[in-house]
Amino acid sequence: FWAKKLVALAEREDDKIAITHFSFKREKLSLYGITQVDKKEKEHDLINAFIEDLKQKKQISEDFDDILFVKSRRDREKEVDIIRFQIDLISEETGKKRRR
Repeated sequence: FWAKKLVALAEREDDKIAITHFSFKREKLSLYGITQVDKKEKEHDLINAFIEDLKQKKQISEDFDDILFVKSRRDREKEVDIIRFQIDLISEETGKKRRR
């Protein structure tokens, strides 16, 4: 189950985003990542494109009904401006529990 998903995450076309860690709890996969701030792009365009890419990947989207941006914060590391972010991938089971 997880091997296919991790391979799909690793095979992304965009190398501007790095997944720093993830957690899986109560049918929700939380991805935490970073990206360098690009002055030529709006801050969240890259993250939104990443979410759309995840939605298009069958290996990812077939087990998760929703992929949501949760939060981000701007930071500075080694003289470089970065954005740290969290994206949640929510399974159908979690959505059913929330609606009850």
